[in-house]
Amino acid sequence: MVAHTGFEPVISSLRGRCPRPLDECATHGNGTKNPEVFTTSKAKCSQVFTTELLGKFILSRPQGASLRSIESYHYTLDNFVGYPITPESMNAYLASLRCGNGRAKFYSCLRALSRWLYRNGYISENVIDKVSA
Repeated sequence: MVAHTGFEPVISSLRGRCPRPLDECATHGNGTKNPEVFTTSKAKCSQVFTTELLGKFILSRPQGASLRSIESYHYTLDNFVGYPITPESMNAYLASLRCGNGRAKFYSCLRALSRWLYRNGYISENVIDKVSA
């Protein structure tokens, strides 16, 4: 019998890339957001990623998007809520993850989010182009 944690679809999509359990992988190092990122980024961008933007982003996904894809977006982007939408904050968010190879999935979701924000006029430039892959 297998215990169900609610992350089985996401785990199956990342299986083999990260040796740690995914629940541990998404836990940020110190549990708080980096204050330096907020102070340096506020001068560059006043746009902060909110749960409202996350909801709009998820609703904008194509009608054929699977439940696994939606769960993956929630799993990877829920902790990004409250960060400014800047390359520095995206780098800080990715650096705060404790998993090694699992970061590719987080980067992929941030890339989709950044492109959607840019195409829909929420940000003036596609910030993911300045984030190291």
